[in-house]
Amino acid sequence: MGTNAKTEIIEEAKERLATGENPMILKKELAKLIVRELHGFMAVKTAEDHFQKTVVEKTAGEETKEVKVEFPLTVMGGENSLMAILLDNRLISSNSEFKILLAEGAIYMDEVRLVREQSILKPGVVRVGKRKYLKLV
Repeated sequence: MGTNAKTEIIEEAKERLATGENPMILKKELAKLIVRELHGFMAVKTAEDHFQKTVVEKTAGEETKEVKVEFPLTVMGGENSLMAILLDNRLISSNSEFKILLAEGAIYMDEVRLVREQSILKPGVVRVGKRKYLKLV
């Protein structure tokens, strides 16, 4: 494990899991323990808030990077395209990855799935996959 937790704590967690307790509760407790050990008490609340917003609520956090772009913006093609912006900001690693994610329906603009036919985009929040966000302003 990645923690210095005492054996009793780990055994207690195993017992709670065996009795049917929700594994998410145990995962959150373990995450708090690890964050506290590595980053201190203050980081626990920050990490908890970030997890709640990005994973549970599936929204962009307040620390989401903002990028100023010229609008209108196209989905693909050219330097003034969503594909180029995501590549420049390292949310994707290649144009091919962008095309695959777009075909799979894994790219969203303001929580609306983008399709290839959409040619013009406006300011908003882009989500790539489950947890990568970028604000376009």
